Amino acid sequence: MALELLDLPSEILALVFRHLRAYGLHSTLAVSKQWKAVAEPVAYEYARLPLMRRDVSNEPWNLPTRTLGLIRKYNQHLAVLLPSYTIRDEVHPGEQLAKHPMQQRVQWLDQELLSRLTRPKSVSIRRGSPLPGGELKWIGLSTAGNDQYLRVSLHDILPVINTLTAMSTLTFVGIDLRPKDLDQSSVAADGHDCLCKDLGALMRRTMTFYLRLPCICPKIFQAPPHQPESMSGSTEAVINISMGFDDDLEIEHATGCPQTMGGNKSVNPASMQEAARAVVEKTPSIKTLRIVYHTYPMGDAEAYDAVSKQRYRVSEQSWTEHGSLLDINDASDSDLFDDVDIFSDSTQ
Repeated sequence: MALELLDLPSEILALVFRHLRAYGLHSTLAVSKQWKAVAEPVAYEYARLPLMRRDVSNEPWNLPTRTLGLIRKYNQHLAVLLPSYTIRDEVHPGEQLAKHPMQQRVQWLDQELLSRLTRPKSVSIRRGSPLPGGELKWIGLSTAGNDQYLRVSLHDILPVINTLTAMSTLTFVGIDLRPKDLDQSSVAADGHDCLCKDLGALMRRTMTFYLRLPCICPKIFQAPPHQPESMSGSTEAVINISMGFDDDLEIEHATGCPQTMGGNKSVNPASMQEAARAVVEKTPSIKTLRIVYHTYPMGDAEAYDAVSKQRYRVSEQSWTEHGSLLDINDASDSDLFDDVDIFSDSTQ
């Protein structure tokens, strides 16, 4: 039977191996060495890279040279996993993991991996556990701690954004960074400008663009100099400017960009929606352009679609989903207090 399979065209064998991925393709490779030429490219099409592991030997820069080379050569879909809630709470300044803060890890990601990928199609940067099987789906994320060694500044992210923008084969980008993931103090101290124009250039380069960032302004919709105002390369974009229901209350509902919002950093969702509508008018090819701008206390979020000019309620944890259409009367928080008389004297 093995000889018969080897007689098949490599494209057919690749399809077979893709179906085997969820059943442990790496184990198959260890047994069927004569199939490596066909199976290895399939095995490394999808990769999940935790930027921090409790097992120091599994740190990114400790990857075997051959494995790293195979990822660079064959990877098409990369999920970069930020530290989980458990790891964040366990890491302390004296530990081995703290000797390589997130700044160094992000630099390694950009210089040693992203900039050296040869055929990338999708890249996501998010927090959470690896997904089961071989599916690389976009999911929402859970809470995170506040350990200073595990935060990354916007300045550290900029090279990654520029590298992604330069990828000619990239069609999907998902970046999900919550307030607790970011060290915004260093941005304010160093006086770096916002990343919105850089993120906007990346958005225009990809067909599908998902972004959650606690500091976004309408500049994300501004076209670079000498480029058309339309987003002809995009078909779907979802931008989340809302604070999550489990984020710190002292963090503003939506925070503006350094150097662009002045003393008042609160972003007016209406200005983001207006800028999105202006882009849609010049980009008839775009199918979805949403601004997720408000999170309800119970975990749902509200989104405005600039294409349909409708408002939707979506799950805060899966904010890129289609969601349910909101009537105009439903798009408020007033129903949250219908059953509570907040002015009553509870002692009586």
